[in-house]
Amino acid sequence: MTPPTTGAAPQPAEVQPADFFGTTVPRQFHSGVDKVEKAIKALQTSLDALRAVEMTVQVQITGEGGGTWNLNVRDGQMVASDTPVHEPIVTVVQDVGDWRRAMKTVGDKMGQIAVMGGGLSAGLGSGAAPLTKSKVEKLKTLAGTIKFVMTGGAEGDWAITVKFGTTPMPAQPHATVSCAEDDYKKIVKGELNPQAAFMGGKMRIAGDMAVVMQVGLLLMAG
Repeated sequence: MTPPTTGAAPQPAEVQPADFFGTTVPRQFHSGVDKVEKAIKALQTSLDALRAVEMTVQVQITGEGGGTWNLNVRDGQMVASDTPVHEPIVTVVQDVGDWRRAMKTVGDKMGQIAVMGGGLSAGLGSGAAPLTKSKVEKLKTLAGTIKFVMTGGAEGDWAITVKFGTTPMPAQPHATVSCAEDDYKKIVKGELNPQAAFMGGKMRIAGDMAVVMQVGLLLMAG
């Protein structure tokens, strides 16, 4: 006579030392090695992409103590020079007083902001993708100027203007992006999503929004 079933789940087989040390532990070790190898390959791909970049970013700091610097990038190296090696595809213009106020806000990140496209790249926070050769080629096709204005800081308001592409600097920017300095700091640190900041009215855009969207999408793209 067959005993009634209780519906209880079958118990897993007891693990034996021979299986655990002979199979499980080596498998875990090999899995760890595979993860490290994949991470190294990804980093190598990113490094190769950076080394393939050739471009010039021109920075113009106006006022006493300012000047013009051409940041020439080639073979994974950047050299500041009086002469551009390539026609600048990003031009950053800022008053020396605004630069000093900006440095007190974002510090050394000011260099990254200049190279990656002004305040917008910092505004993308962790969403900004690194420079690649294909991204540089796309930057060459842009034709837009954006002014970024940070308000309400302890040192006063400050601004930075960024021209994308190789067309001449226009008399007026195509668009102006305004943000409170405290919110801007949160965006730079990745504590505030820029899209949420825009939707919540903390980041305001005046002028040609299409230019801002075009640049933003390009900077986020790989």
